Amino acid sequence: MAKERDLVFDALKIFAIFLVLWGHCIAHLTSVEATTNKVFLLIYSFHMPLFMTMVGYFSGSALNLSFKELVINKGRQLVIPSIVIASVYLLDGWIFGEWDKGVYNFVNMPWFLKCTFLCFVLYYACNHLFKSKTIGILVGLLVSLAIGRFNFMWMYPCFLFGVLVNRNFKLLKSNAGVISLMSGVIFFAMLFFWGADFWIKRDKVEALSALPDFAPLFDWVYHYSFKNIIGLAATLFFISLFEFLSDKIPATALGRRVCGWGKETLGVYLLQTVIIEIIMVRWIKFDNVSEWMFSLVITPLISIFVLLICLWLIDLAKKSRWLSLLLLGLPLRDKQPNEKRQDDKSST
Repeated sequence: MAKERDLVFDALKIFAIFLVLWGHCIAHLTSVEATTNKVFLLIYSFHMPLFMTMVGYFSGSALNLSFKELVINKGRQLVIPSIVIASVYLLDGWIFGEWDKGVYNFVNMPWFLKCTFLCFVLYYACNHLFKSKTIGILVGLLVSLAIGRFNFMWMYPCFLFGVLVNRNFKLLKSNAGVISLMSGVIFFAMLFFWGADFWIKRDKVEALSALPDFAPLFDWVYHYSFKNIIGLAATLFFISLFEFLSDKIPATALGRRVCGWGKETLGVYLLQTVIIEIIMVRWIKFDNVSEWMFSLVITPLISIFVLLICLWLIDLAKKSRWLSLLLLGLPLRDKQPNEKRQDDKSST
């Protein structure tokens, strides 16, 4: 990867989106509870914090926009594709007689894009309303705790962490080996205490209402803090590890091409939602396969297959100006000359 920072982050993006596919395959392609699966637990300890950290890392230019420009640009990029994919959930619920489930998923899915949009809006507001960056950060974190949807209170700290990494990237780059070692030790040590218990819903309002009994509040604070720290420790580990290895491993043509797929993570994330979470989940189950065969052989292979299908569909979508907008969040480009000629022919 030879000292190409953009290539490093493209590699991180394709690594992260593969983990998303892998984790979703484990979660949806068996009837067994996913939190009993060790590979699932490992993936879900950090893969979305890593993703959101990279979003925060590249968020700096958003502050140069007006608020209207921010809402329009991020609305096009994030909200419009979210509504399109959420509509597929609605259609699925209608077809299979699960209307309530379809409506629920329409509101909440795909959660990551909706969460990302809120992260940009809150980060922008805090930076423009408060002269002190410290106060802006603290207010933003407090506001994030009050938002219960889209995993926002977990993801906003990761977004801010990405901003911090960006501002201190030279320090990280020059000490990548040491940082990867230290953060890796913290991450792997915390894995010994990581488990299904972190998927049990803990209501912070109920914890506060139980006062002066502090036990529920301490329990909530512990799980909130642990979940954030393990995710950020792993994120720092992988970013610094990839940066460290970029000086050791020469970039090959194949490596560049695979890393280049990292630029399509938004499209892959959206399309895999339909392929894995809506279609495959209804028709494919590997209940009679051993956990290790399922987790380490079958689901990684399916993930690679789905990734390639998504990349192919993205290429097809890019040929249409409207599909590019609706599925990929790309700007609605002007018609190409051949498209105009076809329209002229069809009108005659």
